[in-house]
Amino acid sequence: MNNNNISMALSARYQCLANEVLSRLPSGWHGDRVVRLEESRETLHLAQGQPAVACAAKLQFKSEEAWIVTLYTACLDTLSDEAVRWILARELGRVLSEPNQSWRHKANATPAQDERAEALALGWGFSSERRQFEQEYLLPRAS
Repeated sequence: MNNNNISMALSARYQCLANEVLSRLPSGWHGDRVVRLEESRETLHLAQGQPAVACAAKLQFKSEEAWIVTLYTACLDTLSDEAVRWILARELGRVLSEPNQSWRHKANATPAQDERAEALALGWGFSSERRQFEQEYLLPRAS
């Protein structure tokens, strides 16, 4: 696993979970992309009223493609490690799913973009983490 282009500005819990996720990804998964994982205590809400859990944003520096994945820990702190691993895998899937697109918060992503990012995360083997996330985050808010 070569994650030389990955940097983290994360607290101990999220750094440990990010390393667990990265260890399960295929070698060279990010190509030449530079990825920075960071966290924010900011509380954002999606158009549906749900709190945002993360976002991926692309920055272009000359010919270098760089991504910032921001974890919104005010919400993530309430979720299990398994659910957070799903969020990390899905957001890293966003980095690969639309190399020419930039997102700022999930509300700006199209359903097709969401599906591609989630398909990548599922292909990487994070299906049990997705189920856990749905149980903790999606289902309780739907009732």
